[in-house]
Amino acid sequence: MFVSEFRLSPGGVFIPFVRDGGELVQVAMAPMVGAQEAFLMAPEREVGICGNRGGGKTQIMLVDALSGVGRGFGSNYKAILIRRSQREMTDIITMSESLIRPIWPKAQFNKVKNYWQWPTGETLEFSYFDTPDQFGLYQGKAFAWIGFEELTLWPTLACYLLMFSTLRAPIPTEIMPRKVRFTCNPSGPGHNAVKHRFKLSGVPEAICGPCISEVGKDGVPATRRMIYCSYDDNALLKQTEPEYMRRIETACEGDAAKLHAWKYGDWDIVSGGAFDSIFFDYGKYIYVRPFKLPPSGRLFMSYDHGSSKPYACLFWWESDGCDIVFEDGRVRSTLPGDLFLIGEVYGFNGRPDEGLKSSIAQIIVAIQSYKISRGWRWRDPFSGKWKDVFRRGVADRAIFDQLNEFSVSAEFERPVLINGETHPGIHWEESDKFPGSRAAGFALMRERLVATAPGKESHIREAKGMFVVADHCPQFVRTIPVLPRDKKNPDTVESSAEDHIFDSCAYALRYDTRPRFSSRRL
Repeated sequence: MFVSEFRLSPGGVFIPFVRDGGELVQVAMAPMVGAQEAFLMAPEREVGICGNRGGGKTQIMLVDALSGVGRGFGSNYKAILIRRSQREMTDIITMSESLIRPIWPKAQFNKVKNYWQWPTGETLEFSYFDTPDQFGLYQGKAFAWIGFEELTLWPTLACYLLMFSTLRAPIPTEIMPRKVRFTCNPSGPGHNAVKHRFKLSGVPEAICGPCISEVGKDGVPATRRMIYCSYDDNALLKQTEPEYMRRIETACEGDAAKLHAWKYGDWDIVSGGAFDSIFFDYGKYIYVRPFKLPPSGRLFMSYDHGSSKPYACLFWWESDGCDIVFEDGRVRSTLPGDLFLIGEVYGFNGRPDEGLKSSIAQIIVAIQSYKISRGWRWRDPFSGKWKDVFRRGVADRAIFDQLNEFSVSAEFERPVLINGETHPGIHWEESDKFPGSRAAGFALMRERLVATAPGKESHIREAKGMFVVADHCPQFVRTIPVLPRDKKNPDTVESSAEDHIFDSCAYALRYDTRPRFSSRRL
């Protein structure tokens, strides 16, 4: 059953009523038609509920946790609701009291250990889990229901996935289902991880997202789904706060990207991100189509190293003021110093922020092979020697550190075999990594991205823009627009997010190529 209507009590509180056999019956709580009803009925093991502000996500997740109480499972039914810190639980605990007290007056809340316990043995625990090394708090425990509040606030899904190992009980699943549930909004450090896991994009057009099924090593399929809610689904809030959406619009005044995230639940926009408003306003200028590489200007690479985390090798062309010709024949002028990101090699396994654990030799092969595929490294038909237009590159200083006469940078200079032929390694130059360099790179990147818009900066000075060939840089397109700001230092990006391409860009923007060479012929 779902709420048919709300009636105002003499005490000024709206009371829900459901229809039972044609009659309206007062209840303590029931789901509202739409997303809340779909969330409670979802049969998948793993279900999230997301959307814009005011959708009633937290309340319905609590109701789902309580749905296992009083069904005869007794102490075998253990539920746990998790946030990043214990202090974030205050409002949720208060909300749980308003739901539990009218229905189960004999239920007891332990204020020391933060859990509810029913006379029949069921428990609902409120806990925290900030980093994977805290998993020891839960190892060996068993829960039939696991919930995460605001999942996108975690930078990765590591904590979330670790808790799956505690999803177990001595009662068969067909009798007592095992559930993992969470709420989230399209924002925060974990935006990309959740977006990837649940195949999210843009503004949802339906209440139920696609059912995603994966077969585990045990041969048993595991299913997951996202439910989309909105303020329009929340009949109670629309009665008590009819001006709520107007206040959201006021709060987002001047920030169209934030408005799309907060009002429409847009997964292609992140409110409060480091670059979101720039890409929302100027993306049509930043992203350019593939063009023929001019015979002049400067070419160089930038590199951020990674193994368990992705490595990021970017390829740049710096204009000397010449025109560029797109593949469709159109011609565009450029300013001296304009930077064009024209290619990338990103070492990840297809899941956000997870590296390939490649050896350095494998990374060299990947980079050199990419250059060959793009025509930037080729065999001269007359001399038979290999030619390479990318002879310079800048990398993180950390790869130059030595340990027992070993350094990553020195290992990069060793030759490798590709298709039976010897190819040279890669010589990297040190980035100018100084105190505050990350913030400096952040400022430079914002300045250059904004400068792509015609007339935006040209009336102040001759601006140097930063342009991206989107077709050849899909991981830049995926990661950069949604990077969150660092909470402690909002003048840079969150270091726990998937920031490897950002770091590589920052090295490039601070890299001075001028003393070495100025033009070349292909």
